[in-house]
Amino acid sequence: MNGFKSILITGATGFVGAHLIRHFTPISSHVIGLGRKAPPEKLLKTGASYHLADLRSNALPQEADIIIHSAGLASESADWDALYENNVIGTKNLLENVRYKLFIYISSASVYPISDKPHREDDLIQPKLLNDYGRSKYMAEEVVSKYPSTVILRPRAIYGTHDRVLLPKILGLKKGNSILTPCDVSNTVSLTNIINLIHAIELCIKKPSIAEKQVFNVSDGMTYILKDIIAKLFYRIYDHELPIRTIPYRISKSISKLLTYLPIDTKLTKTSLNMICHNHVLSINKIRSVLSYSPDTNFETYLPELVEWIEEVSVDRIIRNPLGAPWEMDE
Repeated sequence: MNGFKSILITGATGFVGAHLIRHFTPISSHVIGLGRKAPPEKLLKTGASYHLADLRSNALPQEADIIIHSAGLASESADWDALYENNVIGTKNLLENVRYKLFIYISSASVYPISDKPHREDDLIQPKLLNDYGRSKYMAEEVVSKYPSTVILRPRAIYGTHDRVLLPKILGLKKGNSILTPCDVSNTVSLTNIINLIHAIELCIKKPSIAEKQVFNVSDGMTYILKDIIAKLFYRIYDHELPIRTIPYRISKSISKLLTYLPIDTKLTKTSLNMICHNHVLSINKIRSVLSYSPDTNFETYLPELVEWIEEVSVDRIIRNPLGAPWEMDE
């Protein structure tokens, strides 16, 4: 690993962290997973060690050659204080309390406001235009940028097996024998396969002097039409085409606003509507040019593996979205 001996991976019990541990443990001298929940037995069986700690505290490991910071609070129901504490203060504590040689921060394309133009890393970002989650990730980026030997990656809509965020939402669109969407989902989007994100991380590790102090968008390098993605996924699962029925966007928007005043758990939020109903495309020209990033996995090529996993686990169980999904839902 380019002279690096130890890798600390935060968010070890989450979707991205689980994939990172599975990938890096066989090829690294020492992988340490960090999380604030008891370690799943299958995590420990990978050979990685585990450090139980809350990033908001100072009870963190003393050092690691590489830190891949994938932990973060992304709940749509979380209030600003919780997002700030977890995503900003937690990141700052990690930077201040753990000695490292390279720090890779997994940020989010949520730092970009809605736009019909492809987002570039040098776009002027106005935090007031972002939702609370996006603003907290952008503020965390500002913290990271003040420290040496750091890299910031901005993936959008990470997908893959063991996903407990994006996939349950899409699968939950099936109502009876049709798909019900909260708007016309003919918009264009970028997606980031977990394999491509890992590829980007490896390039940062292999070329740390080039990647240092840089911000990179990460995606599959393709522009998808969301309706096509949804239709293909359901067709492969059920072996026949499901009709897509659409609620007018203005009605969905009004309903989501009303639901914010009611004490019920709902997936129809302003954030989810923004993600589903608007164009969100990333330019990855920079990471292609600087790091020779060349994603070779896309939704079409990954679909058989994803569907095989969904069928083994079951659609119902994925929609129920158990917290241990990244480790409990093994092939």
